Amino acid sequence: MRTRRLNMILPQHLLCACGRQLGLGHLCLQPRKPGLLLLLLLLLLLLLLLLVMLVMLVMLVMLLVPLLLLLLLLLLLLLLLLLLVMLLVVALLMAQLHYG
Repeated sequence: MRTRRLNMILPQHLLCACGRQLGLGHLCLQPRKPGLLLLLLLLLLLLLLLLVMLVMLVMLVMLLVPLLLLLLLLLLLLLLLLLLVMLLVVALLMAQLHYG
């Protein structure tokens, strides 16, 4: 009986300790209300989900930056190729005008 009661109290104390760390210690003044503990647990889960999403966003940005740089380099190479083609066309037109 005593160990069962201890098992019921222990998660409550852990949640209250986490709540105090988050500045929500006033939620632990009435620890017998399950709604407040559920709210605190949902808040902790939401914070964990937010942290996971932030890590995934950072990893996605780190993955996309080299791809964007590669795309920019490809675009610059295409512009250089277009410039060379335009110079070739201008040279051919000038040669045609000169040698008629």
